[in-house]
Amino acid sequence: MQSIWGIQLGWDEILPDSFMQQSTTYLQQLPSLEGLEIRRYVMQHNYITAELHGFSDASEQAYAAAVYVRTTSVEGVKCNLIAAKSKVAPLEKISLPRLELCGAILLAKLMVKVERALKRKFDAKICWTDSTIVRDWIHAAPQRWQTFIAIRVTKIQNHFDPNQWHHISGKINPADVASRGITAEILVRDKLWWHVPSFLLLEDYSAELSVPPTAVIIEAVHEARKIPVHHVKVNAAFMERYSSLKKLEKHTAVWKRFMEYLKLKRYNNLNMLKVTIDTEELQQALLLWVNTAQRLEYSAEIKALEVQEHVSAKSNILALNPFLDAKGLLRVGGRLCNAQLPFDRKHPLLLPAKGHLTTLIVRHIHQQQFHAGLQLTLYTVQQRFWIPRGKEFVQGEIRKCTRCFRFSQNQQNQLMGDLPAARLVPSIPFNKTGVDYGGPFTLGPMKIRSNKTYKATKKIYCSSWEAKSHFQ
Repeated sequence: MQSIWGIQLGWDEILPDSFMQQSTTYLQQLPSLEGLEIRRYVMQHNYITAELHGFSDASEQAYAAAVYVRTTSVEGVKCNLIAAKSKVAPLEKISLPRLELCGAILLAKLMVKVERALKRKFDAKICWTDSTIVRDWIHAAPQRWQTFIAIRVTKIQNHFDPNQWHHISGKINPADVASRGITAEILVRDKLWWHVPSFLLLEDYSAELSVPPTAVIIEAVHEARKIPVHHVKVNAAFMERYSSLKKLEKHTAVWKRFMEYLKLKRYNNLNMLKVTIDTEELQQALLLWVNTAQRLEYSAEIKALEVQEHVSAKSNILALNPFLDAKGLLRVGGRLCNAQLPFDRKHPLLLPAKGHLTTLIVRHIHQQQFHAGLQLTLYTVQQRFWIPRGKEFVQGEIRKCTRCFRFSQNQQNQLMGDLPAARLVPSIPFNKTGVDYGGPFTLGPMKIRSNKTYKATKKIYCSSWEAKSHFQ
């Protein structure tokens, strides 16, 4: 039918003689199938083990899959065909290994369908293919191959473990019968098609199982995905465009997320991409710029530590005993390794004394602490970072803070007027007197066994010249 479609005949046109001869031959061979008998029960009664074996093959005309049930009992081992399926090759010409892979995925789907239909668990499920290239594709990571192969290998690995796929010679592959075609007369007598290779009728066929490949053959490598390598250089001038540490962290995290998106898109794994930017991504963005600032300021020290050499004696940070952590960041050493403190507190990250990143960090912490003073700001910075001559640097940044500058200025006080003459000229006591009243006050009972209370007021006389007072 595919060949007839290829010659683009109309529905009422007569077929060419070659197609008529093929159709006539096919119809003449159909009576040979009248004597064919197929057992309805393909398993043995009281079987001990039951296994499912599948075979796949492909040719330029079609690809096919066949599934067999292998049962072991006291009577022996028996194998019977339970399901088979074939498809014609696509009109668009593709390579034979790719057709073999199409046969493998057809087999995987057919075996899953058979297992669900039988509603039973098998002791083993083994897939066979006569293509070593397909076997190597299935045993490798899907991301390694081109899109056509990666999609199909992923679907196969979703149903079967790669170790369940083994190689078999094409001469004893039953699926070869379906992929290449066979006449009806030969099909009735074909023992390979109905009862699988002879080695599966043995009690132990482990010698026929192929060992997983340790190296991919050259033909399989031709289908490997070509991954371009991009070298991204972080420019410190980009950081100087920002006046806020939070904006720098967020925009850097978005930039890294975009790079991750391009990587996952290439491998068709966009479902692994996170939806929102979390705190960890912001921290990684900050560490990226810390690493950049360190390599700009302390490049000689980092190169020496990377090759496990001592820092130069002329280095300004030699007294800090610097070292590189697992992420390649420069940290301060010291004698606090055994202290029960966070790692950042014991070994803070080293920041250059002059740098835009250091300014952003100090400014952010100063504002985060509600414009705290020198001591609190410096203490908070040193919880994670160490700045050489940090006290001077932090003090300079606080002086540059507009809000702190505005509220730290000395306020102007109103000058008081001259004292009156009565306060300055000597005179007799109470010659010039000031009077003040207070009250009312509640007084207790004046008599015994009385509950009556009284209200009273207080009058105070103060002498203007001498420090004397009189109460009434």
